[in-house]
Amino acid sequence: MSADAGPGLAHRIGVGAVATVAVVSVVSWRSGAIFDGSVDIVVIAKAVLAVAALGGALAIRIMSGRRLPVGPRSPILLALAVGVSMLGALASGATTATAIVGVRIGILAAIVIVLLSCTPWPIVLGSLLGAMGAVAVVAAATGVSSYAATGRLAGGIPEIQENELAGLAALPLLALIVLLFRDGITLRLAAPAVVLAGILWATQSRTALVVLAVAVVVALLTTPRLHWTAAVAVFASVPIVYAVLAFTSLIEDVLVRDQTAAEIASLSSRTDAWQVVLDWNATSWERWIGLGLSVKQIDVDLPFRDTQVFDSSWVSVLAQAGVLGLIVVLIWIGLAFVDAARHPTGRFLMIPLLVLLAVRGLTENGLLDASTTFLVLATIAIAADPDSRRSPAPVTPRTTFARTPARYASVHPNPQGATT
Repeated sequence: MSADAGPGLAHRIGVGAVATVAVVSVVSWRSGAIFDGSVDIVVIAKAVLAVAALGGALAIRIMSGRRLPVGPRSPILLALAVGVSMLGALASGATTATAIVGVRIGILAAIVIVLLSCTPWPIVLGSLLGAMGAVAVVAAATGVSSYAATGRLAGGIPEIQENELAGLAALPLLALIVLLFRDGITLRLAAPAVVLAGILWATQSRTALVVLAVAVVVALLTTPRLHWTAAVAVFASVPIVYAVLAFTSLIEDVLVRDQTAAEIASLSSRTDAWQVVLDWNATSWERWIGLGLSVKQIDVDLPFRDTQVFDSSWVSVLAQAGVLGLIVVLIWIGLAFVDAARHPTGRFLMIPLLVLLAVRGLTENGLLDASTTFLVLATIAIAADPDSRRSPAPVTPRTTFARTPARYASVHPNPQGATT
């Protein structure tokens, strides 16, 4: 058998199907709904989809002849973070809701681990990003009426808010931009990138737009090679961007969005919720172990509301798992950055994606939650782990999922995967 044989078409289709089901199971189905531990038809349906995705991943592994190493570090650190939050939940009385969220996170992590144990990471990551892009397009197409009504595009089916739709579009868009830098401007890459960019702009999500711009700069600095067509596009865009900034109010309108200076300074009241958590007494148990993963909002003293959603992954982790849990998550993501920077072939894609995830996490939830953000983060962290890059032992394929010499690495320059 050829040493560079990759997974067959059936295998790749199976991974794509599992990724799509997993993504659908974690996106919001009801706009603005916050899980409080109660079980209804939507919660049950999403749980069934998550379990089905895990079952599909296990079936792919059983039917595949490929066995790849998976580093244990990420599962251990995730278990520690979830465990700390469970202690906080026991103390705060949110045990059931936190346990459900913890199980959902565990299922998502298991899906990623199982897929990476039999599939090269570029296929898994590419499938997840592709599924996110597809869901974003469907949501945008079915929710276009929201743009006419409010000036911001939200999802129709599924019913997701503007910022979540922006997050769904931003990650696959960034991956496409990375590939455009490396491989050049082609219709295959440019067409979906334009569609996703249009969706992102229509959401008017300031955080997503700003963080994407930062991540694109990082991608430009870390790309192994800049295709001449991409270089021409970059230089040609400079005067266009200058003209937009200097002679139009387009950027200002997006950034201000008819808000007062006080609203902008408080990041749309986010900082009011953050301050409550940051002011917790250093000797209190919630400061150190949090209140549980189910806590998504907190009581605040505001003129028009009594509670405020955290809208920050980092503050959420502090509130849900305390200082101890935050330290664990910081170690996990910090090591992911280090490993990605040392990855022999994946750094050009992993680092920009991690930058987008980490910085966007300042004003959006999802890093330690049942979310698409977590799916992508876990995939990168596990794939970049040096223990996941050891050379796999060859295993004879047994079924129709057998490997065939196929070109599958849409986001990877080396079909063999990253090995050292």
